Amino acid sequence: MAAHPKTGQVWELPTFLPIGKDAQGRERRALLINSAFPAGPGEYSSKYVHYWVCTWDATNRRLTPDTTEPKLMDYGDHFTGPSGTVDGKGRSLVFSVAQDRRTERAHYDAGWAHNAGLPSELSMRPDGDLGFRPVEEVSRLHAGAPLLDITATTFSADANNRLAGINGDMLHIKLTMERGSAGTFGLDVLRNSGDEERTRLFSDAPAGQPGVDRTRSGNNSTEPGFGIH
Repeated sequence: MAAHPKTGQVWELPTFLPIGKDAQGRERRALLINSAFPAGPGEYSSKYVHYWVCTWDATNRRLTPDTTEPKLMDYGDHFTGPSGTVDGKGRSLVFSVAQDRRTERAHYDAGWAHNAGLPSELSMRPDGDLGFRPVEEVSRLHAGAPLLDITATTFSADANNRLAGINGDMLHIKLTMERGSAGTFGLDVLRNSGDEERTRLFSDAPAGQPGVDRTRSGNNSTEPGFGIH
């Protein structure tokens, strides 16, 4: 830990899973750890998951990491609390906790905290590093006919009227946009009728990058720092 201060002062929830074999037939594994930092007396803030890709010698029970420096699994700073299993199909699966970043007061008022993350399948990439993707079963969530299919050059009153009846907390949205002369453009989700609450997903064309505006996300869950990212 002293050699890698960015991993925190406490390592927890170690997860050790097979990800395949290399060209020499040696077993390859991934070691994941959750890192924790002191947040107060007796309290820790757990944010990050670091990993090492290793060669595993089962006979001698020896682990040889490719690098001494750990790698960060999620650059979005939300994937925490890993737990893993090998399922009946032989897949190495990792489950996570998605940190919601609300205040403890908001957790208490709501009666719940955080969300369960979708399971990911681990694999070995061609370059030997760790690969991960959503399990194939997630695609079943998108089965069936679309609720609405619109092709339009502009968002006319007719398009907005047809969209008015579409709502929900779990929607799969496929959207193709052309910005024209707009510098910033995007989509609002979870927006109420008065626009007091909404989460804005946008593209900043001059900066050449996407963004999320959470300044109006939620009501009692908002805290300083949600902002625009």
